[in-house]
Amino acid sequence: MDVMNLKDLALVGLPETVISLIFGLLLFQEKLTREKKVDTIISYLTSIIIILSFITISRSTFDSYIKIAVFSTIAYILSFKLQFKLNWRQAIVSGGLVMYQLIALETVVLPIFTSILNSILNSFPFFSMRLVFSIPIRLFQILILLIMVNNDINLRKNSLLNSDWSKLTLAKKITSTILIMLILISVIFCMNYVEMFIKIKTNGIDPSIFGSTLNLVQIATIFFELIVLILLSRTTKYEMFKDILYSEPKEIFFPILENIINALDDDKREEFREKIDEYFQKSEKGGVINEKN
Repeated sequence: MDVMNLKDLALVGLPETVISLIFGLLLFQEKLTREKKVDTIISYLTSIIIILSFITISRSTFDSYIKIAVFSTIAYILSFKLQFKLNWRQAIVSGGLVMYQLIALETVVLPIFTSILNSILNSFPFFSMRLVFSIPIRLFQILILLIMVNNDINLRKNSLLNSDWSKLTLAKKITSTILIMLILISVIFCMNYVEMFIKIKTNGIDPSIFGSTLNLVQIATIFFELIVLILLSRTTKYEMFKDILYSEPKEIFFPILENIINALDDDKREEFREKIDEYFQKSEKGGVINEKN
């Protein structure tokens, strides 16, 4: 079991929670504050207390870091839903991606810093270096936030997650459910490597007995994380542009062409309109317009 004291909670848990809350909220909300300053303070404080309580209890109760990750994810989901009034789909996706981000960063950072600080780690318990390990992870989290803000990366326009559930078609309901399940399953799957790594270090096991297996698991985990991110990105972009992709050409281009026609001289306007209508009629019949210059 990993018991966190007040110092750990203040220096490690609190910054992680605040940054993670901001990350999760930026996915679906443009503003991080409410109309009343008091309501904003209460929402953040309540969420921080709930999340840190869940983390502290789970770490002092479970030996499995997968279970700890699951309980932490639940804490974030409840905070996003109850305190920040996201719908359930938004709350689950935000909570899942918060934990997914932390696990992905730990997968990369922990082995690197462990090798660099190997001589120091041999003299101190693994968890006594918690603050040292958290510094690069927090820096990467802040960098991700800056990239999100500067490049307007979010899920605010995604109809799968933002529209009322009752207004979604059956296909969109299935797609959104699969997306949510993919994120949650990915959190559990990717946590396997972090759990193996930490247990090897805390139990004084020599990693060399595993040969290259541990490195292969790390590479497979990173590869899996990248594949999941690509799938999520592709799926959300497809849903955003699906209506355009499956629309008739006339529905897409006719309003644009109308603006162009209106800008023409009166004597050319009707001629141009007739050409456009002729094109769309032949296009719908599968014909091809061949014009001689």
